[in-house]
Amino acid sequence: MQFLSSLPQDGAYASLLARLVRTAMAGVLWGMAFMPGLLAAANLFNNSGFELGDTGYVAVKFQRLESNKDLLYEPARVDAATAVGGKQSLFISNRFAEQVNLFTHEVKLKRGAEYTFSIWMKGSVDDFMVHVTSLCVEADNNWQNHGAQFHVGKEWKRYNYTFKVNAGTTRDYHTFVIAWCKPGDPAADLWVDNIQLEEGALTDYKPLAVVEALSVPEKNYFSVGGLGESSSLKTIVINYGANEASAKIKTVVTDDYANDEILTKPYQVTLAPGETKVISEKLPLNRYGAFTVQTSVESGGITRLGQWSDYAVVGRIEKKLVDLSTTFVAGINWSGLGLTRGGLCVGVRDGSLIESRGMSREEFMGMLSQSGTRLLRDMDPMSVFIWKLLQPEEGKFDFSYSDKLIEIASRHGIRILPVLQGAFLVKKGEESGLGYQPKWILDKSVKRTDLPDWLRTRSLYQAPEALWKKHFQAVVEHFKGRITHYEIFNEPNLYMKVDDYVRYVDQAHDVAQMSDPTAKLVGICSTGDLGGNVESYLIDCFKAGIAKDLDVISIHPYDAPHLGSVTAADRQIQGVRSLIKNATGQEIPLWNTETYYLRGSDKNYFQTTQYDAYHASWRLLTDLGEGVQQSMGPFGDTLFKRNLAPHVDMMGWNGLVPGVNFVAYNAFARYFEGAKPVAKFKWMRDVICYVYEKDGKYRAAFWNYGESKDLKVTLKMTDEEAFLSDLFGNKISLKSQPLRLEKSPYYLVAGKLDNDAFLQALKTASVEAGKPIQVGIVRLMPEGEGWVVVVGLSNKSSKEVKGEVGVQGEGIVGQKTTAFIAEAGGEVSVKVPVTLRDFKGIESEAMVKVVVDRKLWNFPLKIAKPRVTYGAASKAGAPTSLTKVVSGPSGGRFSAAFSVSYDEQNLYLEINVQDAVSSGNPAERNPWEQDCIELFFDTDPTYLGGAHPTTYHEGVGRIFILPRVAEQGVKFQGRGVSQIVDRGIKPRIQKRTDGYDVALTIPLAALNIVTPANGKTIGFEILVDNAEGAQKALEQIGWSSDGKAHEDRLSFGFITFK
Repeated sequence: MQFLSSLPQDGAYASLLARLVRTAMAGVLWGMAFMPGLLAAANLFNNSGFELGDTGYVAVKFQRLESNKDLLYEPARVDAATAVGGKQSLFISNRFAEQVNLFTHEVKLKRGAEYTFSIWMKGSVDDFMVHVTSLCVEADNNWQNHGAQFHVGKEWKRYNYTFKVNAGTTRDYHTFVIAWCKPGDPAADLWVDNIQLEEGALTDYKPLAVVEALSVPEKNYFSVGGLGESSSLKTIVINYGANEASAKIKTVVTDDYANDEILTKPYQVTLAPGETKVISEKLPLNRYGAFTVQTSVESGGITRLGQWSDYAVVGRIEKKLVDLSTTFVAGINWSGLGLTRGGLCVGVRDGSLIESRGMSREEFMGMLSQSGTRLLRDMDPMSVFIWKLLQPEEGKFDFSYSDKLIEIASRHGIRILPVLQGAFLVKKGEESGLGYQPKWILDKSVKRTDLPDWLRTRSLYQAPEALWKKHFQAVVEHFKGRITHYEIFNEPNLYMKVDDYVRYVDQAHDVAQMSDPTAKLVGICSTGDLGGNVESYLIDCFKAGIAKDLDVISIHPYDAPHLGSVTAADRQIQGVRSLIKNATGQEIPLWNTETYYLRGSDKNYFQTTQYDAYHASWRLLTDLGEGVQQSMGPFGDTLFKRNLAPHVDMMGWNGLVPGVNFVAYNAFARYFEGAKPVAKFKWMRDVICYVYEKDGKYRAAFWNYGESKDLKVTLKMTDEEAFLSDLFGNKISLKSQPLRLEKSPYYLVAGKLDNDAFLQALKTASVEAGKPIQVGIVRLMPEGEGWVVVVGLSNKSSKEVKGEVGVQGEGIVGQKTTAFIAEAGGEVSVKVPVTLRDFKGIESEAMVKVVVDRKLWNFPLKIAKPRVTYGAASKAGAPTSLTKVVSGPSGGRFSAAFSVSYDEQNLYLEINVQDAVSSGNPAERNPWEQDCIELFFDTDPTYLGGAHPTTYHEGVGRIFILPRVAEQGVKFQGRGVSQIVDRGIKPRIQKRTDGYDVALTIPLAALNIVTPANGKTIGFEILVDNAEGAQKALEQIGWSSDGKAHEDRLSFGFITFK
């Protein structure tokens, strides 16, 4: 059976979910282990006495170059020379007086329960302070912490504290941190032993179980020249009891991505009291991927899971520096030196500490190179290129941090792209230099506060251009020959006026030409995140003449992260490249320098940054295929797994262990680094195939980026003619065709086939679906005097499909079936007339039945009843009141109602608003941020095509009526109301002391309604916004959409012409 058949079929970050299931099961088994009569109390920590080594714990150190110039890192290690009750303890050296955070593995706690944490500690000096804290991050990113601090001396002593878990918490998993050595404290080494967490009051120390075991690989990643090599797996078993014990041990190695067991090793052991046994086994390295090693112990009729360990297998990558202008590479965003503002509990908050998480920065950069990463974008604020580090005092430069980064990265074949700022977003309260920029430059800068709402807690400081020029010149001269590209500012379209930005870039260009003519400038860096518009800022910058100063144009395509986005990634790239060519007459290279949210957005920032391995591959493959010169979208942390705390939304509380994204990056680098785009085939909607050339040989990547799960492809190739693999580089035989088309890309490299034959085989690939027709969105809507169910159908086959569709459901009776014809790979919306009979509730359990070639396909689904409909009569209907969407300060003084009528030519809207307080001068406010009536029209509500049917199509428009601004009156958005704009229709506004009345006449032709209008239906929504004086609107009332009309046209109500 082909390997990819077991890969996850849907959902983001599937490997993480698989791990969560396994670790949650561990919690269940731990609970079973401590039933009455087994042990007096349950210690929730695995390997709590470190008799099994240091697995389950990691020491994070926060280093300073001035005290540790070589950035030496000494990891936590077991010490057999001293212990409390067993044979060894855990020792953490700290000869450089660095802040240290020792993290434990996560534990699951009961909500509202009381726990006691205890630990034995001693130090190398008398009387220093150690902080112990439990950490839990809620879904809304709020932290729930419980801790204590202790004076630790040279003798072993037990310390403890009791806390109660918040009963209202939304998260059950906690990790613990032992932290010490704040600035000014002595260089204290620390020994810890016999950690215990138990429900209730303090008791004598007991381990998790009488018999414990865990298995650990030789290393946490293996960089191999090819599959078939092997290493060793060591299983350690200990009997803590006073009697002989027998146990069945089972070690299981699981592929994190496929979630299948690749190795199982059972053992039967008998241990004398206090005995430890070590069993070594061969660990075959026969699959690329990331893996979890889990050991279980069956003893006394109870099975317990031990602490897990991890490793990854990747293909070996040669360390070399490449030319970024000619060679496409895999890139990331990160703080190259791991700069941070300090550790937990004892942080100094000055942004000059180097975080070393379980290994030195040298070891880390060596490991990162084996992910295939060749380009690291070192970005503000945790960059070594911030002014506070480069120029802490005016005219006095310090390149020690940036030199160290370039030195280490270069040794491992990684280029650095610095992001240099001349304008600084400073949090309120950090103007005195407590943040990332020194006070002296802020004092000399121009302060601006007219920023978007999301930046209301910050101010913008623009450095004097003369100082910016000197600063940039010093950097370029110092790194001449070592840094090839500089990016000028990060996302200026969110906070900076075009003319200001263009002047800074112009000065940077002059400096580069004088100081290092080989240096290339990357600029504009326009983002689609946080309300930004990638294209509009580009256009304005080009109009201001920026093109002559830039070697590379950069974008942050957050609004188009992949091919299946509302704005498709390829369409945006093509649009931006055309925009550049049309505006400048040149083919200026395009870089994607940041796209953290590869799977889309989430209310929880941390979850938003998490993605599955295929997301990273998608973006790299798409950028390469569309001619983008470099791509470095993700944040570097996401290449690693949460090995200690998979349920806790924080990467910094884990070690640096390569995860599935790391392995996917590695495979991309091995297959496609330095490749050039050749061709692109869209086999059908949502299925793409890119063809590239590398070293004279064609290769391809193809995948299904949509939601269809039964697509298959057949390629006219054999194993001799081409090599097929998964996204990690594991071989798949072409004999196993047809291949299931999934979200995980396939990689294909020409073998005996020449390039032309390879290309032809891909061009003629046969793609078929298990069901030729798929049902997407269905919509119940009024039509004339009755109802129809509109069914969105998509043809997943490679030929035209004819058939019939019908609907039945609870409270919905289909009157007849409706015939349809769908083109190959096309879509069609079909109206099925229905009768509503005792339709209860807001939705119906229904079945859509599709007949094609005498074969019946059933699609169970739910059909929602429209919230509101309005029957427009030839004379004005009764006023309809609006309801609250967002409550505000007016109380009951703000309300509105509307009525609709029509004749042979026009639609008439009359709106009455009770709002006695005017919003006054609009100033910089958007229409919806002041007193405003928003009207939404969908001239084709039956259209249900496209991957995102809720988004606006060509026939959707939005009108803003501004009753307080007579000279502006009305504004328009969208193409569906273009004829209203053309005809210059203006509302009639009658102001009253307690509000205002609005009357609006709209030609039926502008709504694509051909008379007679009787029986026609359009989508419609009305929102009324209320602002009190100069503030931005805080209150809104509406008819149908709960305020979602701006993003979801299916939330509109309906107007039916009767």
